[in-house]
Amino acid sequence: MPALPAFKLKSIEFGTVLSLWLGGIFCLSVFVASHHYDTEARQYAGDVVAIRKNFTSLESSSKEVKCDVYNTKFYWLGKDPVHASSAFLYYQRFGEALRTSSFFNFCEKDLESCMSWTKSPSGSKSLTMVLAIPHVEASNLDSLQASLQQASGAIRLLQQKHQETGGVRTKVILVLFLNKLYVDLEHKIKAFQKVASQSATKSIFGFSLEKMAFTWSPLADVWTREYGISVVHIPFAANPEDFDTRGRNRQNKTECDIFLRWDTNPEKYELRQEISALLTAPKFLEETGLHVIAPTSFISHEMYLGYLSSCEFQISTIGMPGRFNLVGTRYFEVLASGTGLLFSQKPNVTTLSAYETLDIDENITVFFSSAAELIEKMVYYKQHPEEAAVLIDNARLWSNRNVWSDRARRASKHIDQLICDE
Repeated sequence: MPALPAFKLKSIEFGTVLSLWLGGIFCLSVFVASHHYDTEARQYAGDVVAIRKNFTSLESSSKEVKCDVYNTKFYWLGKDPVHASSAFLYYQRFGEALRTSSFFNFCEKDLESCMSWTKSPSGSKSLTMVLAIPHVEASNLDSLQASLQQASGAIRLLQQKHQETGGVRTKVILVLFLNKLYVDLEHKIKAFQKVASQSATKSIFGFSLEKMAFTWSPLADVWTREYGISVVHIPFAANPEDFDTRGRNRQNKTECDIFLRWDTNPEKYELRQEISALLTAPKFLEETGLHVIAPTSFISHEMYLGYLSSCEFQISTIGMPGRFNLVGTRYFEVLASGTGLLFSQKPNVTTLSAYETLDIDENITVFFSSAAELIEKMVYYKQHPEEAAVLIDNARLWSNRNVWSDRARRASKHIDQLICDE
């Protein structure tokens, strides 16, 4: 291999060479650093621009709505949940939130008195009517069928008035708020589809019909694909003011570590039978020293708040895991209480969707996979109340984001999209 040619540095001292070398390294490092930070700065600036564009897009889209959602009429096909008496507070709270968190004009009397076509800026007349079946009517197939018969009659009346008025645009949105999913779900959806399809078969110029269903279950997308109807997930919620027990008088309260009152049907809930049997066994109470209150009869809302206030630990499990993956009202009520620590069934691959959409994690609740693990963790948190207090405080903050007004806004947003969809 030939020798490489030798190069000589003429009259340049070693110190000068070293200085030049170090100077070159410094300049190179400055260039690299400046290029790096400049790249980061450009990337950050790009992110800011993108965020601004998105915000501007959202802002402009809200200003450029081509349909009039503000004149939409809303008619309940059944009992108005605001006025209907029920043992379940959440029916009423959702109805109230829908009134205050949407642009709908609620029909207070009969349907015909609510039917009025308004003039658009272009001079044409239009009417948009939401016909909604409330949760309580969708609890069983019989009451749902009655509401669907009412829906058929209402649609026929709207079609008739549309033709009599002439030269108008009428849009009807048929909405179903599914409830008690474990009771005849498939029959409920198919009955809803049938009424909507039959009503849509009659082609009338200027008249259109859309349909949508809402469910407590996160498996809504699965049913959309299975049944060919738009199904949207609207989770349960709880208003903190209804369940906040921090300000209640805790003096002379009943000594209680665990409050236990739930449905133990093994077809609907895993672990509950086993947990109930274990927690109410005299041997368990003697060995752990934990005090359990487990009423079996009906309790009023006020009594329930008393137990939330007095008992340190509350337990809940996933509703119908794998089938519906329901996060029931108990989760939201306990997390909103500000006084009770919630122990929750740990999700697996088939039940992960129950918690994912709600951001339920170990910062707000204690997970367990078995009755034995539940007891072990209860004993631990009984001995470490300061750690329990952190989770309870986190849960309270979480609950502020999971209120009924949020659920009502979600529902009205999806209905608005149907209204605006041409």
